[in-house]
Amino acid sequence: VVGGESSRARLIDEVIAPLRVVPIDPAAVSAALDRLAGSDRYETIRFGLLERNGETGLQIELVPKSWGPPFLELGFELNNLSTTTFAADVAGRATFDGFLGGGSEFRFDFSLGTNLLLAGENFRPLWGTKFFVAPRAFWMETPRYFVQDGAGPSGLSAAYQLRRLGWGADLGVLIGNQAQIRVGYEQADTDLNLEIGSPLLPTRNGKEAMVRLDVQIDTQTSPMVPTRGVFLRGRVDHYLDTADIVPAIGDPYD
Repeated sequence: VVGGESSRARLIDEVIAPLRVVPIDPAAVSAALDRLAGSDRYETIRFGLLERNGETGLQIELVPKSWGPPFLELGFELNNLSTTTFAADVAGRATFDGFLGGGSEFRFDFSLGTNLLLAGENFRPLWGTKFFVAPRAFWMETPRYFVQDGAGPSGLSAAYQLRRLGWGADLGVLIGNQAQIRVGYEQADTDLNLEIGSPLLPTRNGKEAMVRLDVQIDTQTSPMVPTRGVFLRGRVDHYLDTADIVPAIGDPYD
């Protein structure tokens, strides 16, 4: 292999491992190149046969993109929440390689608009193995709406503002270049305040803590504009602590 980043050497070696056979399998070469191209890190990938010391082998040349890393991805989202209520957001992710040590990847997510978000995660492999650790911290502020029939032209009966400030960490394992399993812990200070609606509705305030199992499978050919493949994700949260319910003034159940 010629080129490629030292921070991704383990991943590159894992992808090309099936090619170290004689004779060369064209299907395996195609699959390996698809996986490398699917990372969206390389401007060009070239391959060909190379003769050395009387033996013929396969040479793969990786040409990283000249404009990154870091990479910046941006998106715009517009949602129609009701006949008169809309939500608009500009969101993005900045990705930095080797930000906190060789082989690590720092991911900074943000959102501006109806939903506000600042979040950072540092993905770091452990000792060159398939295992990794991913600590994170985040702040978010987002509305929560409740709609019911007969609640006026918009159907909006209540609107809450949810604010969370917290941190967490995951321990996980990579399964090839297409799947990962994470087990982690997350804790956050949570405020759920009523913005629109009856003053008899309760709010929430306090600490939340949970353990989490997260499984992700991604066989797409590109994270930006895939031409084929699937993306599946499943997550199970078990709450160890939840924010306290703050009864409204005059609540008959207080």
